[in-house]
Amino acid sequence: MHPHRFCEHALEVKRGRRLFARISLNCLGYAKEYPVDIHELRLLPEENRALLQALLDYKTTHPDARIGPPYLWKLKNMASSEDSSIGNW
Repeated sequence: MHPHRFCEHALEVKRGRRLFARISLNCLGYAKEYPVDIHELRLLPEENRALLQALLDYKTTHPDARIGPPYLWKLKNMASSEDSSIGNW
């Protein structure tokens, strides 16, 4: 792999990791401190989308879970939609 492509890949992985951390903290009740634009969800790689779906399922079904962002239902609907503009969730 060319060093330039490796550096691009490393930066993309870092951005994805930070985005997933922000989304997770947002869902866990820290929506003001870690805001997430709903359109950023399409930037997540497939494995992070699966983790996010599991987190959202837990947050919406577990009786002790505190719902974090005010628009959690929008995140839930986007995660389960078949909309091709968002990705194949």
